[in-house]
Formats: sequence, C-alpha cells, structure tokens
Amino acid sequence: MQSSDETPELDAEHALEALRWCWDAAYEVFIEETTGLWCARRLDGLGTIEGNSPDGLRIEILDDWALRPAVPR
Repeated sequence: MQSSDETPELDAEHALEALRWCWDAAYEVFIEETTGLWCARRLDGLGTIEGNSPDGLRIEILDDWALRPAVPR
C-alpha cells in the first residue's frame, strides 16, 4: 500500500502520461519545474499553453486545438 505522500506524485505522473498519450502528435506536454505549471508546447512552433492542473491544461489544449488545429503529425 502506498503512503499518502506518494499519491499526488503518482496521480500527476498518470495525468502527464494520459495527456502525452492523447496529444503527443501535436504537443510536447510537460510540467515546468520552476513554476509547477502544466504546459503544452505546440510542435508547429506556434506557442506554448499553460494550465494550473492537468484538467486545466486539457481544457487549454482543447481550446487551442479548436482555434488552430493545423499541427504536423
């Protein structure tokens, strides 16, 4: 059984893996070490978006994709 101290890190890792699995053809998804922000850098060079949480970043990615879907695959 895991201690409660490990749970947030494990949850963050799972969320990061899920976002990468869904979006790795269009975005480089990562957590900015200095700020703790969840980030997605567009592979077409048109910028980086941020969220305060995995769900926040997911919403930002969906909004960004809806506005500018032309990303190389």
